[in-house]
Parts: sequence; C-alpha cells; structure tokens
Amino acid sequence: MAKHNYSCGSIIPSSCVPYTGSKLKFLSDDEQPECDDNINDVITKIGDAIDAIKKATDVATHSMPCVTLSSAKTVSTVLQDHSDKICALNASISALAEQLASFNAATELVTIDLGCLSAGASPCEVNTNTYTIISLLNLFKTEICAIKSNLGI
Repeated sequence: MAKHNYSCGSIIPSSCVPYTGSKLKFLSDDEQPECDDNINDVITKIGDAIDAIKKATDVATHSMPCVTLSSAKTVSTVLQDHSDKICALNASISALAEQLASFNAATELVTIDLGCLSAGASPCEVNTNTYTIISLLNLFKTEICAIKSNLGI
C-alpha cells in the first residue's frame, strides 16, 4: 500500500485561528465562546466538559459489596447489575407477599403444656399438647371471663 504524503502548506497555530462556529450546545449562554476566542479556547471548553463527564460517570471506586459484576466496571455494567439486583429483590418481595397473603395465623399450630387448662382444651387438641392458635385464644378468653365472673368484675 502506498504511503500518501499530504502537504499542509503553511501551518497556522490554532491559537491564531478565531472560532466562528455555532453555539456549543452543552454550554449556557454565559459560558459560550467570546467573539475573540480561538480554536484553542473552544477545545479547552470541550476538554473541560469531557473531563467533567468522565469525573461524573467514574465508577472505578464505586463499592458494590452485594453485587457481582459480570464484566468490566463501567457505568453501563454497574447500572445493569443494579437493575438486575433490584429486579431480583422485587421478585423475592412479590413471592413473600404472596406467601403472606395466604398466611392464616389462626390455624398455625402451637405445642404447649397447658397444665390445669388441658381438660378445657382437649376437644381442640390436634396432637399431644398441640393446638391451633385460635383455639388457645378462645380457651384463654373463656377462662379469663370465668375468673372475672367469679370475682364479680
């Protein structure tokens, strides 16, 4: 392949070339190049903007102890992995909500030696010393009411 030589003729330093371009979209009106700014001034403004973007999106020191990145740490991979983690947590919460929606504490079984209350609870006994919570609550209510009645309160 042939090497092409291009002649630049007289090279004019960029600091001597006035900027006559349009407004820079990423700058406010107050920050736009002045009428007498040159190409170097505009390149500096663009460089400063790029530097600010790089600093604002730098995730090199971003700590993610509960997230495992599957590739190099970039803004895109960090955001995707955070999104994946949030979606996984959302799925877990939804599953837990479904389980709790069908949970009926009254029918949960409790194993307890009721001592002197055993006779009153025997019709509700599921297994030896095992009762549903609602049957225990009803037993306690009945016994408390009987005590109050005997005390006249």
